[in-house]
Amino acid sequence: MLAYVLSILLHICSNGFNQLLPIQDKNTVKIGGFCYDPANGFDLKVHVYAFEGEKKISLGESKVNNRINKFKIQLPNSAEFLLFESEGYRATKMPIRRIGNIEENFEFEMNVPMASKNSPPLPSENQLHWHFTFPENKNVEFKVNNILVLNPLIRNNYLYLIPMQPGKHLIQARSNEGELLLNQEFVLESGLTLMDVRIDATNPSLVSRPVNVGIAKKPFDTRTLYFDQSNYDLKTEVKATLDSIATFLIEDFKLKAHVTGYTDNVGDRDKNMTLSEYRARAIGGYLIQKGVSAERIKMNWRGDEGLSANDKSEQKREKNRKAVIQIVTN
Repeated sequence: MLAYVLSILLHICSNGFNQLLPIQDKNTVKIGGFCYDPANGFDLKVHVYAFEGEKKISLGESKVNNRINKFKIQLPNSAEFLLFESEGYRATKMPIRRIGNIEENFEFEMNVPMASKNSPPLPSENQLHWHFTFPENKNVEFKVNNILVLNPLIRNNYLYLIPMQPGKHLIQARSNEGELLLNQEFVLESGLTLMDVRIDATNPSLVSRPVNVGIAKKPFDTRTLYFDQSNYDLKTEVKATLDSIATFLIEDFKLKAHVTGYTDNVGDRDKNMTLSEYRARAIGGYLIQKGVSAERIKMNWRGDEGLSANDKSEQKREKNRKAVIQIVTN
């Protein structure tokens, strides 16, 4: 009897500890599609997982449908990565990013290339899927980067795969009368991006919509960022602050950044003026890299302005090794 009970407990424990976590998130996105070998075009039998931190969540396996191995899964809102595994192939892991209000029951199709273990790894997979919502009684023309017209692809409440490279992009929408309804800047990163594009029927003359990237918006006028002596490299904490500032600027097109670089009064004044320029340009360049338009950034440099030639206080010198960012309206 004791052996029987122990065998049952052992079976329960072994299954319980090895079992992958089930989906707990009710608000999910539905994804269908297939994985394939780009060398021959053959579809693959795959198992799909999601990661929430260190937790690996099983989402399901592909099944043959009309002679093609297709998967159909539900992606929890808490998922941070998608993982595709197939026997004999390199696993493909994709970070997940959401822009805007991604609602329940969004559905889209995706196709994922996978390299065999005997082949070189494939470049990072990058996919953008949009969900469009706009008034049914309004004819709307969508453009991306002032080039791509999307009207033939768009049906209300559907997501579509748009092949685009990571970086800064602009999506615009106009009515047939030429009225600008949407002017939204966004930054696309590698991986899987789900983006909500919405025109509010109650406010159709919207010129700019904010991009929700999950960072709280805190109003401010000025930020002071500090550098090491004789250096214009950006510290880790400075980059973190600039990331928040970049998000703040991207969310509001009415704002601009004025960046001014400074130095201490040690050494040659001309060299200090050049160093202050490098500091201002390092700040401005980082904001541009993060997706802020160059025309919205003004850069100045003042050398050791604020310190007299006789001021030898190390505390004051340290505080003048800086760049000051002022946020102003257009």
